[in-house]
Amino acid sequence: MSKLLIPNSTQIPNVILDHWMAVLSGAEFKVVLYIARRTYGFGKESDTISLNQLARGIKKRSGEQLDYGTGLSRSSVKSACTSLVERGILIKSQSTVGDSHEPDQNTYRLNLYAPIKTEGEEEPTPPSASGESKVQDLGSNHEVGQKSAQIGQKLTHLETPLDTPEEVGQKLTHVGQNSTHPGQLSAYGGPKIGPEVGQKLAPQNKDQNQEIQTTTTGPTSGELLKLAVVAFSPSALEGKGREGTAALLRAQGFSAKDASQLSERFTEAEVRDQVEWLPRRTISKNKLGLLRRAIEERWPKPENAEESKKAVEKETREAKERAVLARRREIADGLRQLYSRLPIDAPEAFSTFTSYIEEEKAKVASRPLVRENPKRLEIMLGAFETEERKLSLLVEFFQEREVPLKEFAPLVRVPLSEVSEALRVASPA
Repeated sequence: MSKLLIPNSTQIPNVILDHWMAVLSGAEFKVVLYIARRTYGFGKESDTISLNQLARGIKKRSGEQLDYGTGLSRSSVKSACTSLVERGILIKSQSTVGDSHEPDQNTYRLNLYAPIKTEGEEEPTPPSASGESKVQDLGSNHEVGQKSAQIGQKLTHLETPLDTPEEVGQKLTHVGQNSTHPGQLSAYGGPKIGPEVGQKLAPQNKDQNQEIQTTTTGPTSGELLKLAVVAFSPSALEGKGREGTAALLRAQGFSAKDASQLSERFTEAEVRDQVEWLPRRTISKNKLGLLRRAIEERWPKPENAEESKKAVEKETREAKERAVLARRREIADGLRQLYSRLPIDAPEAFSTFTSYIEEEKAKVASRPLVRENPKRLEIMLGAFETEERKLSLLVEFFQEREVPLKEFAPLVRVPLSEVSEALRVASPA
C-alpha cells in the first residue's frame, strides 16, 4: 500500500515529534514547528525570519495574512529562540542583504543532529581527549564517528585534541552539513549516519580501529573553535549591522540618538533604499522628517521622477479645471435664481430692467447695416430672447444700480467676460 500524500502539507522530521516534543517547552516547540514550516514546507534548509513574523505571522503587500505565526508574544519568541540556540537545536546566522545586517531579522535552520537528552538517556560522550583522534566503528557508535568525521572535515591537519567545552563543540560540529535524513534516529534524537556517509566526511583506513596520525604547527583546534564562536556569534554580527545602519543615518544628518534608535528597528537595506529614493520624492522643507517617515512607514519605491512630476502636474491641472467649472456653475445658477425671483420680490426693479432691454433692442435696430437688412435685423433681435443674452444684460443693468435682493449682489459684480463664459459652459442642455 503506497503512502498517503496529503496536498498542502509540510513534512516534519520524526526527531522533532519523537524526541524534541518531550523535552521542549511549549514556546520552544511552537518556534521549532514554525521554522520547520517556513523551511521544509518551502523546500528550503534555512529561511530569514524576524521576531515579529515568528510572533504574529507574515502579511503580504496586498494585506492578505499568509500565516499567523506562533501566537506568542515577541519577548516569549525571543527567549525561546535564545534557549534553542544555546541547546544547539536552532542555528542562527545574521540575515544580510548586500552589506546590511538587521538585528531583529535572522536566518534560522534546525539542527536535526542536536544531541538532546531525554528521560532515561545519558549525556552524549564528548570527543576523545587522549591527544589523538580515534575513528570508532560506525556500526556500534554512530554519534562518536559522526563527530569525529565532521571535526576531521573542518579541522584537518590538527594534532592537538579538542579541549573546548562540550557545548561549544556541539554548536560547531554541525556547521557545513547540507543534508539531513529525517526519520532515521540516533540514540540522542538525531539522524543516524551510515558508514558510507562517514567515509565521505573523513576517509578512513581499512582497519577502522587504527589510529589516524596528523601533524600541524598552527593553533590548536580548541583555539580555532573559540575564535569562531566569538567571531560569528549572533551578538557580534548584530552589533556590526546596527553600527552600519547608524553610520548611514548619521551621514544623512540624524543625531546619534535618533540614528541609534532607528538602527535598532530597521535593517540597513531598508534604510539604504529610502536614502536612495529620497531624491525622487517631493521635499517641501524638512528633509530629515520626510526621510524618517519614509523609513518608519516603509514607503514603497517612488515612480520615475519625470513620470511622477507629470502625474502631479496633471492632477493639479485637473483640480483647477474642476474648481473653475464649479465656480461657473455657481454663477450661472445664481443669475437664473435672481432673474426668476425679480418679478416676484422686486417687481419695480424688474419693470425697469425690461425697459432697459427694449432700449438695447432699439439701439441695435437703429444701426444702418442692421436696419437695411431685414434678415440680419431678425437675427439680432432674436438673440435678446436667449437666456445667455438676458442674464448678461441683467448683470450689465445691476452693475450700475443697487440690487434689491442683497444676497445676489456679489454675482452682479463678476466681470462680464467671466459671466459670458459661465453661461456658455453651464447652460442647460
